[in-house]
Amino acid sequence: MTSFSAKMVNIILKLRGIKKIFSGEETALKGIAADRARGPAKPVSWLTQNCDISEEHIDGHLVYHLTPKSGGKSVASGHHVIYFHGGGYALDIAPEHWKYLAKLVKATGASLSVPIYPMAPENDWRPAYAMARKLYAELAEKVDPGNITLMGDSAGGGFSLALGQMLRDDGEKLPGKIALLSPWIDGNANDPEQVIIAPKDNIIALPAIQAMGRWWAGEGGDPSDFPVSPLLHDITGLPPMGVWTGTHDILYVDAKKLKAKADAANIALDYHVHEQMQHVWMILPMKEADKAIEEIAAFMQR
Repeated sequence: MTSFSAKMVNIILKLRGIKKIFSGEETALKGIAADRARGPAKPVSWLTQNCDISEEHIDGHLVYHLTPKSGGKSVASGHHVIYFHGGGYALDIAPEHWKYLAKLVKATGASLSVPIYPMAPENDWRPAYAMARKLYAELAEKVDPGNITLMGDSAGGGFSLALGQMLRDDGEKLPGKIALLSPWIDGNANDPEQVIIAPKDNIIALPAIQAMGRWWAGEGGDPSDFPVSPLLHDITGLPPMGVWTGTHDILYVDAKKLKAKADAANIALDYHVHEQMQHVWMILPMKEADKAIEEIAAFMQR
């Protein structure tokens, strides 16, 4: 049964009109312009009080590094998460992302690196992945790659999967885990089942994310191509993967296809489907998200 907190979140999302930003390409561009004016959200107070925070710039773009303080509410566990935020590769990191990351640190004691990567429509995928590759290489010199988890929600989930595939293809040291939250892994967003699910999802709509897929592919690019659609690329030889999705999430279809592809290739996939949960529910303030945090922490620590 859906929790009271989940029902309240759905009501609030409807009242805030979040989905209007994704109703079409023009509304998306207006939403992006307003988002740029606000700028990326800053780490929430729990993180600033309980983590040592440093900043660096890679290719001119900010990266936050957060390490839990020893003697504080959490102690660093040796796990390190590189977290790629969602937002259709076009919207900045939001307060909800930082609130979720605070819960993740509490649950796991993991340190974090959070890149504020270059986004569409100003950029296609190339500069963002160039930045991410440099960040990963830098961290892999300091942290055992086996203790690194690539993680992201929505577009950040697609980013995480594609980065893992790039590292594998190039013979690099692989991270220990890849955790995908409501992952957007097919940039086309044109499956007929998504049209059926769309009215139940109070966050995203197909017209805008289809445009965002085209922007991320870049001029002359095809959203079907790698890395915009990592679902369509080889998934063998990757580290253990976990997926969290919900049946009212437009991108539930992507997660199901990844599961089917993994099953066909005899690849173990830590697969979690929560009934009647919509897009990125696991980073929102609801009872079901607390359960997801427990599942994600258990996956990381295995």
